Amino acid sequence: MITLTDKENLLAQELIETTDGTDAHICHQDFIDIETLGFNVSTLKGVFGSLVQKGLLFYNHTNDNGEIYRWSVPVDEEQQNNKFNKKMYDIKNVSDLLFQIDKQKEERI
Repeated sequence: MITLTDKENLLAQELIETTDGTDAHICHQDFIDIETLGFNVSTLKGVFGSLVQKGLLFYNHTNDNGEIYRWSVPVDEEQQNNKFNKKMYDIKNVSDLLFQIDKQKEERI
């Protein structure tokens, strides 16, 4: 079971709420509202990096905007359809995300 700090929960929830059909995020203040989160740039980078280290996000590629990270389990319905050929679950909050991560880990064992 993955345990998140308050800041990790806050950022993960923000990322869930702003996920689009690509399931992708960039760790940059142009793409994440750090003022609403109460973060500075350094805190954003540290907390985002921690989410990557804990396996919620993974590096996918780099483009002109920066490094692209994607959810380790499909969050958006479009990405679920790409992976499973149907929508499998709803992720509305961090608890839903952590549940799906744990569930998919168990299914691989």
